Parts: sequence; C-alpha cells; structure tokens
Amino acid sequence: MGKGLEYCYWKTNDGKLEKVTKGSTFRLYTSDKNEFIVNERCVAPDTKNVKFTVDNARWAFIYNEFFESIK
Repeated sequence: MGKGLEYCYWKTNDGKLEKVTKGSTFRLYTSDKNEFIVNERCVAPDTKNVKFTVDNARWAFIYNEFFESIK
C-alpha cells in the first residue's frame, strides 16, 4: 500500500468527475471550465495525516503539444 495522493478528480462543464491518475493524458479546452478536485478518497490508505495531505495537495500539468509547437 502506498502513502500520499494516488489521484485527483477532474470536472468540466458536464459536471462528470473523471479520475486523473499519474501518467494520464487529458485534453483541456479553453471553452470548458476545468476544475481539479482532491478529497479524502484520493489519498492512499496508509497515509498518516489524510487531512494535511488533502489541504496541502499540489498538482503540476505539462502540456506536451504546446512545448512541441515551440521547439
């Protein structure tokens, strides 16, 4: 069993939650409202302080196509 965040959720205009796991790829459209959500369900079972982990969650996203276009 792991510790820390295992995934987050992503929600767009349709309100449907998608699970975002490490290595996943999603297209983000500027016409959509994109919201990323971290809650207690996203935390691994062996994490000692779940509330601290959720409250201090940080995520980074790299837009590969954008970087390819400026090379």
